[in-house]
Amino acid sequence: MAPPADESKSVAVLAFADNSPGRDSEYFSDGLSEELINALGKVPGLKVPARTSSFYFKGKSVPMREIAKQLGVAYVIEGSVQRAGDKVKISARLSKAVDGFQVWTDSFLRDAKDVFAVEEEIAGLIAQKLSLKLGVSSAVAMASVNPEAFELYVQARRAWNLRTTDGFNGAEEMLNRALAFEPNFACAHAALRDVWNLGAQGAGAIGAFGDRNSPELARISVKARQALALDPNSAEAHALLGTVLASAWQIDEAIRELRLVIALNPTYATAYQRLSRALFNDGRVDEGFAELKLAAELDPLSSRILDNYAGSLRWTGRYAESLTMAERALGVQPDSIQALTAKSRALLALRRADEAVAVVHRLTADFDFAVLAMVEVLAGVGRQAEAEAQLLSVKDVSARWFGLAAPGRRADSVAAFDAPRLSVNQLTDFLFNPSCDLVRDDPRVLQGLASLGLPDRGPRSRAGVA
Repeated sequence: MAPPADESKSVAVLAFADNSPGRDSEYFSDGLSEELINALGKVPGLKVPARTSSFYFKGKSVPMREIAKQLGVAYVIEGSVQRAGDKVKISARLSKAVDGFQVWTDSFLRDAKDVFAVEEEIAGLIAQKLSLKLGVSSAVAMASVNPEAFELYVQARRAWNLRTTDGFNGAEEMLNRALAFEPNFACAHAALRDVWNLGAQGAGAIGAFGDRNSPELARISVKARQALALDPNSAEAHALLGTVLASAWQIDEAIRELRLVIALNPTYATAYQRLSRALFNDGRVDEGFAELKLAAELDPLSSRILDNYAGSLRWTGRYAESLTMAERALGVQPDSIQALTAKSRALLALRRADEAVAVVHRLTADFDFAVLAMVEVLAGVGRQAEAEAQLLSVKDVSARWFGLAAPGRRADSVAAFDAPRLSVNQLTDFLFNPSCDLVRDDPRVLQGLASLGLPDRGPRSRAGVA
């Protein structure tokens, strides 16, 4: 998806307010807002920031002009939901960001069971005001969904976005409850399998080349395809399948599937992010950056997308830009471990040693990627003993080769490199991370890479960087 040529064709959907008695329908109003974002995202030529960024301002007193500036839009949609019994009243207004002028406002009174079709009606009216044609309907899949199941699904998505163990556990519990209400709810099926997938990746159970045919990965793949059978147009299900294909080292197939996701839902910023990683893993640097740039434009306040962008900029030697992007990510989520690791490495590359070490001291040993960043920074500033001590905290033995390379232990790193245990997430680091320069061209390592059927990716990626 290319950004609209006419920047006036851009609109942000803010989280609708819950004005129900008792203020007990927040998840309902959030869900409606999200579905409106998805519907408007299918309008050709219309830029619509993703949910993460639009919802960032929920509950905050920020002037509309400032919100529009941060999101890069010309119009803002605000609204409210008021549920009473089996009826729901939805109010919405479209305003110009520059002066707050109300372009359009209206209210809708509907039966609660029909509320998921209302966002399509609102989207159509707004598109008409912007002289655009509405694309494929996104309301079809949601129109017959049990409202309680939908609310649980929205709650689960919020918990899943925390990317914590408690968040994953809570999301799984809520999604199982949603499916008890609505067994054929394709998006809930896909979301549940995404929780499984990320949990298995974090535990090192999937993702390694040697695990590409593992029972666990096969189980998640089957469930992803079952979700697609329920709804072939579910962007969430296609995104999960693309991620599973990448974990199975079917990079070309993953790229094709993720491009399909974007065709189905052009506002799905995470799909652009995942596509960029797959392209980087294929050594296609320029294409990877193009997709990551679009992800950041669609979701400019997503800490995870910004820290991914920071890491990619550092891989390609753009250290000052990497630092700026990492600081943007920390501005959104100050305690983000991913963003802190990106910042520490950028500072190291810029030879700002004291600052890099100060950031490292904010990290914890809970995650191997954080420990490896500590090792890299401490070794890079000459604190060898501390780096070696941190290396003992690496839980995944297959990742120790990376940590051994940072302190300059070439022979030990090469000896520890086990090609079949290389994970698809480590592949990008292997291809681009400066710490891997020490071992990347070693004949034994190159032979191992060739055994995976990837003999040209290293040279291709380095050529892309140059």
